[in-house]
Amino acid sequence: MAGEEIVNENGEVVADIEFDASGGITDSNGNELLDFTVTTAAINNIDIGNAAIGDSPAITAIGDDTNIGINLTPKGSEGVHVNAGPQSGLEVYVEDDGASGGGIVMNLDSASPAADDNLGNIVFVGNDDGGNETQYAVIQGFIADPTDGSEEGALVYNVMNGSGALEEVCSIESNGVGLAKILYLSTEVLAATSEGVAASIATIVSKITTNGDTDEDAVTLADGDEDGQIKKFIVSVVGNAADSVKITPAKMIGGTQITFAANPLGKGCEMIWDEAADGWVVCANNGGTIA
Repeated sequence: MAGEEIVNENGEVVADIEFDASGGITDSNGNELLDFTVTTAAINNIDIGNAAIGDSPAITAIGDDTNIGINLTPKGSEGVHVNAGPQSGLEVYVEDDGASGGGIVMNLDSASPAADDNLGNIVFVGNDDGGNETQYAVIQGFIADPTDGSEEGALVYNVMNGSGALEEVCSIESNGVGLAKILYLSTEVLAATSEGVAASIATIVSKITTNGDTDEDAVTLADGDEDGQIKKFIVSVVGNAADSVKITPAKMIGGTQITFAANPLGKGCEMIWDEAADGWVVCANNGGTIA
């Protein structure tokens, strides 16, 4: 077919297109620009609309069906790319007075689903100061158990670890949350005294500093907030080699206190709150005496 010139608002020719024998559109060099696929008895199609000031142009599904989706299918291992400006991105907009919003669905359509199948990733990418494209964080969805009627899933959070590799820091499964790495934000420093100081149950790790007066310093611990809550203690600084530290939980299973004798540097313990037993259970002990 004869070519059609496309001009801009100044009357300048910016493109020259032609329709080929199959009904597709080619450029002035005969290269393919756009192909059309015919569906027998089609009732749904696409509408492309421009926009006035303040609005956005639109690609809209129209047709006889009540609910019509739009399929974008890339080729091979490539994906669909959405180019956005700073402080903008992909918005899922739902105009509805009901209580349900939009969603992002990652669907792995497999005929042989298995445990540990990766269902999809959300990847956060940026450049380092050398201009290298870097994956700084990744959220992954997995199948934990594909058994019909007792399916289980998992979410895994990974971050760049400072050594050039992604490292798992947290996982969420049906039986709870697992912390693969304790972050500094969940740490407190306790200056222990013979009069006693209370450890926070809002932080996971308490680093204890003894005061150097050679007597026994004391730390107390209130009841946990929920079953499985973890509390770790470590003596990180010793003021005097004769110092000792006694940790006394409000409720403790198998004893009432755990004491770290003279010069307890580097010693510590880990406790877990047992809701059914109504007390802290010492599950790891490095150098402490339980009484």
